[in-house]
Amino acid sequence: MARQKKCKGNGKSKGFGCGAPKYIHKYGLCLDCFKDWLFGSEQGKELLKRTNVRAKKQVQQFERKEFKKKKIESKSIAVLIIEARQPFQKLIRIRDHRKGCICCKNILPFEIGKYDAGHYFKAELYSGLIFHPDNVHGQMVYCNQYLHGNESGYTNGIVKRIGWERYQKLNAIKDSIKSYKWDRYKLIEMKKHYQSELNQVEKGLKSIDDVDWNIGIIN
Repeated sequence: MARQKKCKGNGKSKGFGCGAPKYIHKYGLCLDCFKDWLFGSEQGKELLKRTNVRAKKQVQQFERKEFKKKKIESKSIAVLIIEARQPFQKLIRIRDHRKGCICCKNILPFEIGKYDAGHYFKAELYSGLIFHPDNVHGQMVYCNQYLHGNESGYTNGIVKRIGWERYQKLNAIKDSIKSYKWDRYKLIEMKKHYQSELNQVEKGLKSIDDVDWNIGIIN
């Protein structure tokens, strides 16, 4: 059981205190004496000043986190998918830039504007395959946009690129995850993951062959 102790300042508040026995103390002082010391002494005022600065910083950090959280929560799933696709598709273009177009095999100097990261099973129809690396390949803008994906060329190219077995697996799962509902926090995590992988590849800290694609594969 707690015992009462005399109100007697210690440390910064040494020399202050009413001497009355109290249960609750702060710097050795009862609450009344602590308040008098905090607002009435140079030591107390200095402590109050530092505490206010620290508390203000904590409030600002909390407000920034809340603002960021609300900003993220206000984004639609469609926007979050677009944001996650940006680093993902850049990784795909880096992975495939020496392989030529998946449809027509043409090899052009690698420029972002000449190659898309084209989906075999279209992203707007098969949401569960948007981030599947076997479903997305470097594709000339002409084939992707002007030939509407060049489906026959893509089919021939993808079988040769990933092999019949992986192509069959892709076909086997496409319908079960065709209308997959992405979780917003999963998409945020994926964006961070792909961006981290991209940064490491661009800085030469990781080979494109060592990129971890698994986060976007839905089985």
